[in-house]
Amino acid sequence: MSADPAPPDHVLEQILDKSRAARDGHFGVLSSGEKLTVALVLNQPELLSKMGYTMAEAVERVGPEWMAKVPEAARVLEHEVELAAEAAAIEQARERNRRGMDIGL
Repeated sequence: MSADPAPPDHVLEQILDKSRAARDGHFGVLSSGEKLTVALVLNQPELLSKMGYTMAEAVERVGPEWMAKVPEAARVLEHEVELAAEAAAIEQARERNRRGMDIGL
């Protein structure tokens, strides 16, 4: 008998959505608390500094519920970057192969 799938983690999904948006250049539309969380997820202490927060102050402001999800969110985003790089490398190899076949190699 298989286990039931885990229920959706709404906090994690929210953090991931905000982090993706910030990573893609939409940092300005986030609230202060979201910006602090994203800075922690993306490991960008310079953003904390620009906002006038120390690491300790950011952790306190983010709060325990969201802070508990920061490491997992960082791992998910890092994995997405790795998958995107793999996909790009595969596509480049396919393109090189197509070009090689087009010129008779």
